Amino acid sequence: MSAKREFGDSVRIKKDPRVGFLMNIKKGDFVELEFTARLKDENIVFDTTSADVAKKAGIFSANMKYAPVVVCVGQQMVLSGLDESLEGRDVEKFVVELVPEKAFGKKDPHLLQLIPKQKFTDQRVQPVVGLQVNIDDVVGTVRSVTGGRVIVDFNHPFAGKTVSYDVDIKRLVTDSGERLSALVRVFLKQEDPKVTIDGKKATVVLPVEIPDQIQQELTKRWAPLVGIDTVVFVNVL
Repeated sequence: MSAKREFGDSVRIKKDPRVGFLMNIKKGDFVELEFTARLKDENIVFDTTSADVAKKAGIFSANMKYAPVVVCVGQQMVLSGLDESLEGRDVEKFVVELVPEKAFGKKDPHLLQLIPKQKFTDQRVQPVVGLQVNIDDVVGTVRSVTGGRVIVDFNHPFAGKTVSYDVDIKRLVTDSGERLSALVRVFLKQEDPKVTIDGKKATVVLPVEIPDQIQQELTKRWAPLVGIDTVVFVNVL
């Protein structure tokens, strides 16, 4: 077996051997994994599922939940390059490097905008280089301040960066409730959803109301992935 696989020119994988039964993970499978993500050139950790790693890297937050995550392969629940790298794998550890196109994207010069300094001072904001600002509900970073002009970069802070992920696939997730909970956490931003499964029917209790049209679309998309027929959303305020 080769110690390195390539996905085109964009994703490079180095595998840490772990002997076991080959599951050949495919699109639509749910897996539980742990990971630590770094900016390759700077070797700076920016994301991790481990509280200990976060503390050592100086990025620990008491508001974050550090634990293995469950994702559905092919559903873009993680960066596209990481998602692709899960296909065909087993329960194993590996390292994957993602070029910008497969991570946070290339730098787009059109997302550098010149904004009058007056717009900041009118809101009692003193623009300085590195300051993150929210303008018209879009987050950007101040890149330069010259006279009465401010250049704000609306690219993702990691745009143009190659990133590296240390990944540990822990297990294949087969429980329907656990699968549905993972989808709700990621796509509906509900950290601890209440999910019950009764035969081929699932009930999801949420503190927010989901419009009927969106409920129908989510049921259409999620039911085949989870292995059920119907998803009912119940709003409890």
